[in-house]
Amino acid sequence: MDLERLSTDQLETELLRFERLRRQAAAVMVALVGEADRRQVPLADGCRDTAEWVSAKLDVGKDQARQISELSVRLDDLPGLAERLASGEIGPERAHAISRVATPDTEQHWVRRLSGYDLAGVERQVAVTVVSAANTSVATTTSRLFPSSLPWMRGGGGSGAGSVVWPAGSSPRPSETKPTSYPETPDPSTTARPWLWSNSAWVTNQRRPCR
Repeated sequence: MDLERLSTDQLETELLRFERLRRQAAAVMVALVGEADRRQVPLADGCRDTAEWVSAKLDVGKDQARQISELSVRLDDLPGLAERLASGEIGPERAHAISRVATPDTEQHWVRRLSGYDLAGVERQVAVTVVSAANTSVATTTSRLFPSSLPWMRGGGGSGAGSVVWPAGSSPRPSETKPTSYPETPDPSTTARPWLWSNSAWVTNQRRPCR
Protein backbone atom coordinates (compact mmCIF):
# COMPACT_ATOMS: atom_id res chain seq x y z
CA MET A 1 0.00 0.00 0.00
CA ASP A 2 1.43 3.32 -1.09
CA LEU A 3 0.50 5.48 1.89
CA GLU A 4 1.72 8.69 0.30
CA ARG A 5 -0.88 8.36 -2.48
CA LEU A 6 -3.77 8.11 -0.02
CA SER A 7 -5.88 11.17 0.69
CA THR A 8 -6.55 12.06 4.33
CA ASP A 9 -10.08 10.63 4.05
CA GLN A 10 -8.73 7.40 2.58
CA LEU A 11 -6.12 7.22 5.31
CA GLU A 12 -8.77 7.49 8.01
CA THR A 13 -11.00 4.96 6.25
CA GLU A 14 -8.20 2.42 6.09
CA LEU A 15 -7.29 3.05 9.71
CA LEU A 16 -10.87 2.37 10.83
CA ARG A 17 -11.10 -0.71 8.60
CA PHE A 18 -8.04 -2.27 10.15
CA GLU A 19 -9.26 -1.34 13.65
CA ARG A 20 -12.47 -3.27 12.96
CA LEU A 21 -10.39 -6.22 11.75
CA ARG A 22 -8.31 -6.00 14.95
CA ARG A 23 -11.46 -6.18 17.04
CA GLN A 24 -12.80 -9.14 15.10
CA ALA A 25 -9.45 -10.91 15.42
CA ALA A 26 -9.51 -10.20 19.17
CA ALA A 27 -12.93 -11.85 19.42
CA VAL A 28 -11.58 -15.00 17.75
CA MET A 29 -8.54 -14.96 20.02
CA VAL A 30 -10.72 -14.66 23.12
CA ALA A 31 -12.83 -17.61 21.95
CA LEU A 32 -9.71 -19.70 21.31
CA VAL A 33 -8.32 -18.92 24.77
CA GLY A 34 -11.67 -19.86 26.30
CA GLU A 35 -11.57 -23.24 24.58
CA ALA A 36 -7.97 -23.80 25.69
CA ASP A 37 -9.03 -23.00 29.24
CA ARG A 38 -11.91 -25.48 29.09
CA ARG A 39 -9.45 -28.14 27.92
CA GLN A 40 -7.14 -27.18 30.82
CA VAL A 41 -4.26 -26.58 28.42
CA PRO A 42 -2.64 -23.92 30.65
CA LEU A 43 -2.63 -26.37 33.57
CA ALA A 44 -1.14 -29.11 31.41
CA ASP A 45 1.61 -26.71 30.33
CA GLY A 46 2.51 -26.05 33.96
CA CYS A 47 1.11 -22.51 34.17
CA ARG A 48 -0.47 -21.17 37.33
CA ASP A 49 -3.46 -19.73 35.48
CA THR A 50 -4.75 -18.92 32.01
CA ALA A 51 -3.40 -15.37 32.08
CA GLU A 52 0.14 -16.63 32.64
CA TRP A 53 -0.28 -19.09 29.77
CA VAL A 54 -1.59 -16.37 27.44
CA SER A 55 1.28 -14.07 28.35
CA ALA A 56 3.83 -16.78 27.58
CA LYS A 57 2.20 -18.06 24.39
CA LEU A 58 1.41 -14.69 22.82
CA ASP A 59 4.33 -12.71 24.27
CA VAL A 60 2.04 -10.02 25.65
CA GLY A 61 2.12 -8.13 28.94
CA LYS A 62 0.39 -9.33 32.09
CA ASP A 63 -2.41 -6.76 31.88
CA GLN A 64 -3.31 -7.67 28.29
CA ALA A 65 -3.09 -11.39 29.09
CA ARG A 66 -5.37 -10.93 32.08
CA GLN A 67 -7.84 -8.97 29.95
CA ILE A 68 -7.98 -11.75 27.33
CA SER A 69 -8.32 -14.55 29.88
CA GLU A 70 -11.05 -12.76 31.84
CA LEU A 71 -13.00 -11.95 28.68
CA SER A 72 -12.78 -15.60 27.60
CA VAL A 73 -14.71 -16.52 30.75
CA ARG A 74 -17.10 -13.59 31.11
CA LEU A 75 -18.31 -13.50 27.49
CA ASP A 76 -19.77 -16.99 27.87
CA ASP A 77 -22.52 -15.36 29.95
CA LEU A 78 -22.71 -12.15 27.90
CA PRO A 79 -23.70 -13.16 24.36
CA GLY A 80 -24.75 -9.66 23.35
CA LEU A 81 -21.37 -8.23 24.31
CA ALA A 82 -19.59 -11.12 22.58
CA GLU A 83 -21.56 -10.46 19.41
CA ARG A 84 -20.67 -6.77 19.40
CA LEU A 85 -16.99 -7.62 19.81
CA ALA A 86 -17.12 -10.23 17.05
CA SER A 87 -18.73 -7.74 14.65
CA GLY A 88 -16.08 -5.14 15.43
CA GLU A 89 -18.62 -2.70 16.86
CA ILE A 90 -16.66 -2.45 20.10
CA GLY A 91 -13.06 -3.26 20.99
CA PRO A 92 -11.75 -5.77 23.52
CA GLU A 93 -10.84 -3.00 25.96
CA ARG A 94 -14.39 -1.63 26.09
CA ALA A 95 -15.83 -5.14 26.18
CA HIS A 96 -13.60 -6.03 29.12
CA ALA A 97 -14.58 -2.92 31.08
CA ILE A 98 -18.30 -3.48 30.53
CA SER A 99 -17.97 -7.17 31.42
CA ARG A 100 -16.89 -6.15 34.94
CA VAL A 101 -20.37 -4.81 35.75
CA ALA A 102 -22.74 -6.30 33.19
CA THR A 103 -24.98 -9.32 33.68
CA PRO A 104 -27.00 -11.24 31.07
CA ASP A 105 -29.98 -9.05 32.00
CA THR A 106 -28.13 -5.71 31.99
CA GLU A 107 -25.47 -6.01 29.29
CA GLN A 108 -27.48 -4.12 26.67
CA HIS A 109 -28.24 -1.40 29.21
CA TRP A 110 -24.55 -0.97 29.99
CA VAL A 111 -23.57 -0.88 26.31
CA ARG A 112 -26.11 1.87 25.64
CA ARG A 113 -25.33 3.78 28.84
CA LEU A 114 -21.60 3.91 28.11
CA SER A 115 -21.82 4.42 24.35
CA GLY A 116 -21.31 8.17 24.69
CA TYR A 117 -18.04 7.82 26.64
CA ASP A 118 -14.54 7.31 25.31
CA LEU A 119 -12.60 4.36 26.75
CA ALA A 120 -11.15 6.39 29.62
CA GLY A 121 -14.66 7.57 30.54
CA VAL A 122 -16.00 4.01 30.37
CA GLU A 123 -13.31 2.78 32.74
CA ARG A 124 -14.03 5.60 35.19
CA GLN A 125 -17.76 4.90 35.19
CA VAL A 126 -17.17 1.18 35.68
CA ALA A 127 -14.68 1.80 38.49
CA VAL A 128 -17.17 4.00 40.33
CA THR A 129 -19.85 1.32 39.99
CA VAL A 130 -17.54 -1.46 41.20
CA VAL A 131 -16.39 0.53 44.25
CA SER A 132 -19.96 1.53 45.11
CA ALA A 133 -21.15 -2.06 44.89
CA ALA A 134 -18.26 -3.25 47.07
CA ASN A 135 -18.96 -0.61 49.72
CA THR A 136 -22.66 -1.46 49.74
CA SER A 137 -21.83 -5.14 50.17
CA VAL A 138 -19.45 -4.43 53.06
CA ALA A 139 -21.95 -2.12 54.78
CA THR A 140 -24.77 -4.64 54.39
CA THR A 141 -22.68 -7.50 55.75
CA THR A 142 -21.37 -5.43 58.66
CA SER A 143 -24.85 -4.18 59.53
CA ARG A 144 -26.10 -7.76 59.63
CA LEU A 145 -23.20 -8.98 61.77
CA PHE A 146 -23.06 -5.96 64.13
CA PRO A 147 -26.50 -4.32 64.01
CA SER A 148 -26.11 -2.45 67.31
CA SER A 149 -22.79 -0.98 66.20
CA LEU A 150 -24.10 0.77 63.09
CA PRO A 151 -27.03 3.00 64.19
CA TRP A 152 -26.50 5.57 61.42
CA MET A 153 -27.47 2.95 58.82
CA ARG A 154 -30.97 2.83 60.24
CA GLY A 155 -31.25 6.50 61.10
CA GLY A 156 -30.46 6.20 64.80
CA GLY A 157 -28.91 8.96 66.85
CA GLY A 158 -28.67 10.46 70.27
CA SER A 159 -28.79 8.09 73.22
CA GLY A 160 -30.22 4.68 73.92
CA ALA A 161 -30.75 2.19 71.09
CA GLY A 162 -29.54 4.67 68.52
CA SER A 163 -26.18 5.39 70.15
CA VAL A 164 -22.75 4.16 69.20
CA VAL A 165 -21.15 2.01 71.91
CA TRP A 166 -17.49 3.01 72.08
CA PRO A 167 -14.65 0.71 73.23
CA ALA A 168 -13.38 1.14 76.78
CA GLY A 169 -10.94 4.03 77.17
CA SER A 170 -12.13 5.74 74.01
CA SER A 171 -14.11 8.96 73.86
CA PRO A 172 -17.02 9.52 71.47
CA ARG A 173 -16.18 11.18 68.19
CA PRO A 174 -18.39 12.54 65.42
CA SER A 175 -18.99 9.97 62.71
CA GLU A 176 -17.23 12.16 60.19
CA THR A 177 -13.98 12.39 62.17
CA LYS A 178 -11.27 9.80 61.68
CA PRO A 179 -9.81 8.52 64.97
CA THR A 180 -6.12 9.09 65.56
CA SER A 181 -5.65 6.10 67.88
CA TYR A 182 -7.36 2.85 68.76
CA PRO A 183 -7.79 1.13 72.12
CA GLU A 184 -5.73 -2.06 72.24
CA THR A 185 -8.50 -4.25 73.67
CA PRO A 186 -12.26 -3.70 73.26
CA ASP A 187 -14.55 -3.83 76.23
CA PRO A 188 -15.97 -7.41 76.18
CA SER A 189 -19.18 -6.18 77.79
CA THR A 190 -20.08 -4.19 74.67
CA THR A 191 -20.64 -5.16 71.05
CA ALA A 192 -18.21 -2.51 69.85
CA ARG A 193 -14.80 -3.19 68.35
CA PRO A 194 -11.88 -1.00 67.27
CA TRP A 195 -13.00 1.15 64.38
CA LEU A 196 -11.74 1.22 60.82
CA TRP A 197 -12.38 4.29 58.65
CA SER A 198 -13.87 3.35 55.31
CA ASN A 199 -15.80 5.45 52.77
CA SER A 200 -16.87 8.12 55.29
CA ALA A 201 -18.53 5.59 57.59
CA TRP A 202 -17.44 3.72 60.67
CA VAL A 203 -16.99 0.02 59.99
CA THR A 204 -16.20 -2.42 62.78
CA ASN A 205 -13.02 -4.39 62.34
CA GLN A 206 -10.39 -5.99 64.55
CA ARG A 207 -7.17 -4.00 64.29
CA ARG A 208 -4.03 -6.11 64.08
CA PRO A 209 -0.44 -4.85 64.03
CA CYS A 210 1.70 -5.45 60.95
CA ARG A 211 4.34 -8.11 61.45
